[in-house]
Amino acid sequence: MICIFLAMFGVLIMVGPDLEMGKLSERMLGNLVAFAMPITFSILIIIVRKYPNIDMVPGQFIAGCFAIFYGYLACEFYFSGKLIISIHDIFLGFLAGFFQLGFGFIFITIGAQRTPAVMVGIIALTESVLGPFWAWLIIKEIPSISVLIGGLLIIFAVLLQFYSKFKKANRISN
Repeated sequence: MICIFLAMFGVLIMVGPDLEMGKLSERMLGNLVAFAMPITFSILIIIVRKYPNIDMVPGQFIAGCFAIFYGYLACEFYFSGKLIISIHDIFLGFLAGFFQLGFGFIFITIGAQRTPAVMVGIIALTESVLGPFWAWLIIKEIPSISVLIGGLLIIFAVLLQFYSKFKKANRISN
């Protein structure tokens, strides 16, 4: 539980300066959608853990198809025809969605069958740490100090979780 709260606090430090609590602005709507993502992810992990003998990979494929449909509808109605995307960009989006997200979720779904849900969740939080790191490494975007502090706190929570599991496993084997 300590690791979970440390990781949550780290994420809050990372996104805290961008939170806007007043009116329902575009930024607040984006924050609400971003808040819904870990909740749905945790539901996925709980379902996979509850039914480990059922292959959930086809469900991931169906969810991806629904995401494409909802994304298209959101662009069509929200941007109302103003959004112009080249075929090249659509192809790049397909590659990123199919390989990076698709395979990532397949591996998470398969791995979550045998890994404790808390561990899966904490490991998955490293994505929010590595995102700014890759942006800094590849396109030289300099992260803010709050992103660095929050990221370090998340990495500390992950390492603490691994250490406690390692220590517990050594106690049991001895």
